[in-house]
Amino acid sequence: MRILRQTVRVAALVAVVTLAAPASAAGGDGDGDEGGSATEEASAQAPPRSDAAAYTQYVVQQAVDYYDAAGRAAAIARQSDPVTVDGQWYVFIVNGDGILIAHPTRPDLIGTSTAERRDVYGNAYGREIVAADEGGRWVDYFFNHPDTGQPAQKHAWVVRHDGLFFASGWYDLDESDEALARSDVATYTQYVVQQAIDRYEAEGREASVAYHNSPESVDGQWYVFMIDEAGISIAHPTRPDIVGTDRAAATDLNGRLYGPDLLAATEDGRWVDYYFTHPETGEPERKHTWVVRHDGLLFASGWYRLAEDTPPETGPAPDAAAG
Repeated sequence: MRILRQTVRVAALVAVVTLAAPASAAGGDGDGDEGGSATEEASAQAPPRSDAAAYTQYVVQQAVDYYDAAGRAAAIARQSDPVTVDGQWYVFIVNGDGILIAHPTRPDLIGTSTAERRDVYGNAYGREIVAADEGGRWVDYFFNHPDTGQPAQKHAWVVRHDGLFFASGWYDLDESDEALARSDVATYTQYVVQQAIDRYEAEGREASVAYHNSPESVDGQWYVFMIDEAGISIAHPTRPDIVGTDRAAATDLNGRLYGPDLLAATEDGRWVDYYFTHPETGEPERKHTWVVRHDGLLFASGWYRLAEDTPPETGPAPDAAAG
């Protein structure tokens, strides 16, 4: 986080902007401040980053103070600016209707409902965020670490102020967290599907369908396929021949009809197992697919396991409409 440099005439605003500087900006930063300056005094009051909980609460309080001094529009603009990201710390703001209105690392989520958000474990943490009061509360959930881009356990401090929710947090990040995606395959699969839903909410149907039909969307064995309200495939990046087919009739490499299981998924999601060709090996493997219905569409992804009960070579030929 950097010191915000702007010319202001209101003394209170000057004081709060000075206080908004992080501890890392204290002393010898080349600003020409003399010893005992307001910047040094404010920085001295900031807890060390080694005390992650205290520093998180400090960051949130600075954001609240800035809001009181500069106003709503300036506060939203500031907390939407990537320059305010301070390592793993940043502030996001949610309005009284539960809608995200400021976030410096995930602008694609601005305008979406935080109140309805779940993490990769299905934890409905959004409703906990909007349950915070003026006294503040801690909310734990998994979210993408701003440095690694991988899901990690986040501890967020949320304070309600003037009808808005101000929040920041820190992450439990160690070597195992960076590999969470691929070591905990079920969790990562759910995460991939949720990311697709988030993209849909942020960019719309047309952009989502285009992206999930592109090879760029394939992440090793993970990719997302989409099915429309009528049960027709509208996106599949590894099998474009499937797009346009009726998924209700989908059978796997063993000839088992699994399409109806896909179409039976609800907003709560469900697991569907079947045999399909692994996108990297080209070999038939058992696929474990997580399917979620959202806004009438089905979003699905899965992981593969080479099992001992791989379908025999004498089994039915792969259905061109399998998914």
